[in-house]
Amino acid sequence: MILKNREELVEEMSKMLLKFDKECNDYETDIYFYYDSKIQTGRLYTFLNVGGNSWLDDDHITIYTDKPHYEDGAYIWYQSEEEFADTLGITLEQLCSETRAYHHFDDDEEVGYCEVEQYVQNNEEYDDKIKESYSEYLETELAGEYASRAEEIISAVENEE
Repeated sequence: MILKNREELVEEMSKMLLKFDKECNDYETDIYFYYDSKIQTGRLYTFLNVGGNSWLDDDHITIYTDKPHYEDGAYIWYQSEEEFADTLGITLEQLCSETRAYHHFDDDEEVGYCEVEQYVQNNEEYDDKIKESYSEYLETELAGEYASRAEEIISAVENEE
């Protein structure tokens, strides 16, 4: 199949993939492709498939499905309390102290990763910083990967008859 608007489709697909990773939806989202053979162009359509068993009954091709994200993507990157503190621009001691206060722990009680993560997620300012950092990482460090994946998907569509 010939796609006169191939570059636009690759760019749009790349943006969709990035958006899926940022939003971490807990439901399926399908990307439909529609082809107009008269003008040799395609268009993409996002279909929210909340139950996972729905579809539009038309002449689309499902070219991608974003599966449900059961964890917030911003938080799966963190492996230690130190990484949270570093991203937040505070010391580990300060973060642990705030976490103790949040959980009503004694001053000498140790806090672990789970307590820190829970505190950060429930602190709106900190949660925003973590999500902003994650978003920046996706946009800068992984931009090439989204473009490459989009290129693969659109190429596969072109090769279908």
